[in-house]
Amino acid sequence: FNNMLITRIFVYPAELVDPTLQPGDPVSFQIKVENAFNLYFCSFKLGYNKDVITFVGALANFSLGFVQMEQTADDGMLQINLTYYKTPVNIERPTTIVTTYFQIVEYGSSILDLFDTQLVNSEGSMIPHQSENGFLMTVIRDIAVIEIIPYPTKVYSGRNVNINVTVANLGLIAESFEATLYYDEVNLIGTLRISNLEPGQNMTVNFSWNTSGLTPCTIHILTANVTRLPYELDFENNVLVCEQTVKIKTLGDVDGDGRVGLTDLVIIGQAYGSTPTSPDWVPDADLDGDNKISLTDLVTCGFLYDEKC
Repeated sequence: FNNMLITRIFVYPAELVDPTLQPGDPVSFQIKVENAFNLYFCSFKLGYNKDVITFVGALANFSLGFVQMEQTADDGMLQINLTYYKTPVNIERPTTIVTTYFQIVEYGSSILDLFDTQLVNSEGSMIPHQSENGFLMTVIRDIAVIEIIPYPTKVYSGRNVNINVTVANLGLIAESFEATLYYDEVNLIGTLRISNLEPGQNMTVNFSWNTSGLTPCTIHILTANVTRLPYELDFENNVLVCEQTVKIKTLGDVDGDGRVGLTDLVIIGQAYGSTPTSPDWVPDADLDGDNKISLTDLVTCGFLYDEKC
C-alpha cells in the first residue's frame, strides 16, 4: 500500500466525443492540476490537430492568486507559462489552472497532447508529476450490415451456399473493419476484411458456406455483424439477421418442395446426361455429386421416393 499523493497535470475532459459539433462551433478544454503544493511556476505545451480545431485563446484561473500568464500558439501547438509571482499556491483537489478555447475547423479527431510540462516550487525545484492527454472527436463513425442474400436457400447437406453480405459506411470518414458471418448465431462461417470503405459507400462481400455435417430437414438462420468502431454511437445496425432461412433438404428432393416425388424424377430425367457446362444442367439433380446426371442419380431418387421433411 502506497499512500503517496500523485501530482498530476491533465486535460479535462479526457475525452470529448460529440458528433453534433460542426465547423465554426466553439469548444474548450481545461488544464487541471492535482496535489501540487508550494507551486510557483507552471509551464506546458499542448499539441492539437490544426486541421480539426484552431486555437482562439486561453484564460488563467485568477481565483488561485496573482498569476502572470504568457501564451504562444503556432502550427498546431500552444505553449503557456504561468507564474504565481506573489504567493505560491497549494492545490490539493483537481483544480483548473487554465481554460483553453478552440473553434471547430473541420470534422475529425484530435489528440490534445500535453507535453513538456513543468511544475516548479518556490525553491526552484521541479515537482515530480504525471501528465495526461485529452481527446476530441467531432466526426460520426457508423458502419452497418444492410443486406444478407443466400443462394440457394434449399440445399443438400455437404453442398455450398453462396452468401452475399452488403455493408455500408454511414459515417463521415473512410473506415476499415471486419465483417463476420454466422449460422444459428454462434457457428462461424467466416470473416472478411473490408479496407478503406469511403463515407456513403456500400460494399458487397461473398461468403461460401460448406454445409457438411448438417442434418437434413433442418432450418438455419444467418447473422452477420461488423466490428464495433471506437466511439461509434449507433451500433445496433452493426448486426443483421437474415430474413431468408437456409433449409437443408433431404437428398433427392430436387425441386425443394419437402418431398421426393415424381416431379424430382422427371427433372432428373430431363437433365439426364448433362454436365456443369450443359445448358440443361441442374446441380441438385446430380445426387451423387460426380458432375454428371446419370443412371445412378435416377436410381438414388427412386430408392428415396416418398422421403419427406
